[in-house]
Amino acid sequence: MIVHMKKFFIVIPIIIFLLLASADVYFYFFRKNLQSSLESQTSHPPCLSDNETVDYTINWRQDVTPVDIIIKDKKSGNEISRFSINSILPVYYPVQPRKCGVYVLRVFNYNPEINKQAPGYRDEIWKYDYSGKGKPLLLLSEKPKEFISYYSLVFQVDPREIYIALVRGYLEREDYALVIKDLNLRVDSFVLLRQTLFEKYPDLLGYFGLESWTKNGDYFWGDLSIGANEIAYLRILRELWELDVLPAPAGTLGGTAFNPEFGYVTYDTGPGWIGIHEVAEQVYDEWRKAGKKVDFYLYNLFTKEKILLATTTDPSWSFKPKWLSNIELEYYLPSGERKVYKIIK
Repeated sequence: MIVHMKKFFIVIPIIIFLLLASADVYFYFFRKNLQSSLESQTSHPPCLSDNETVDYTINWRQDVTPVDIIIKDKKSGNEISRFSINSILPVYYPVQPRKCGVYVLRVFNYNPEINKQAPGYRDEIWKYDYSGKGKPLLLLSEKPKEFISYYSLVFQVDPREIYIALVRGYLEREDYALVIKDLNLRVDSFVLLRQTLFEKYPDLLGYFGLESWTKNGDYFWGDLSIGANEIAYLRILRELWELDVLPAPAGTLGGTAFNPEFGYVTYDTGPGWIGIHEVAEQVYDEWRKAGKKVDFYLYNLFTKEKILLATTTDPSWSFKPKWLSNIELEYYLPSGERKVYKIIK
């Protein structure tokens, strides 16, 4: 009897152990299969398909903000998937979606309460594919001990995701330049030094700016500006790296409705950007008393043809021009009437 009892007490723990082990194995594989099932439902391939589009939400009022990347069906507009990216610096064009990636400006160890950042600060360009996986591409500036700026915070990634346009350094530096870099090889494919440009075009002073690539990526457009005024536009032919320097008409302001496909800009003959409210109001009053008119034009940088679109006696009026497509320009009259001008090609 005692022997049987001993066997009983030995067997029971073994059975319990086997049951618990079996349960652990079952739940492990169950959870693994469940996790795989959920991932297969929510994950997305690295690139967008032809019937997908991408949108994003960003809080421009925050110093550093997360961004939600939202992938949608083109026809229905329904959300397919989304993911978030943290530490976005909301300046210029910090989020640039392309076919196989989202290129973003990220900042690390940044304190918005102070002007001079502490050691450890850096800002970088990152690429995220549409499965949500990200990697750093390029260091723009950092502060190991002293602040070092390699590139400005503006950038433009080409539609084919091979090249990125950047502004290197700042005006006082000898190597200040507009640069187009190969993203894969990490080498400079095109460099336009400000000093070289000035030697050939001494009348065209100003700072480099980045406009955009054409839709097919064949050309990149930059600009030269002083304050709010555009001085010239720079068109660069991909691969051959040929440069066109196209002076802007007087009165062209930064942020004007620029058409990179056909080389059109808008401008007006008003008093221009003044910046100080009280001074601006005084100038506007002088214009009104003098009965001066303001003409609003569409101008072609290649042919130098200008097309009069509207005239007003209100020197403070902004026509709010916006390209609706490659050939349709929207603008508004002082009466509030909406107009659309169509380029005939």
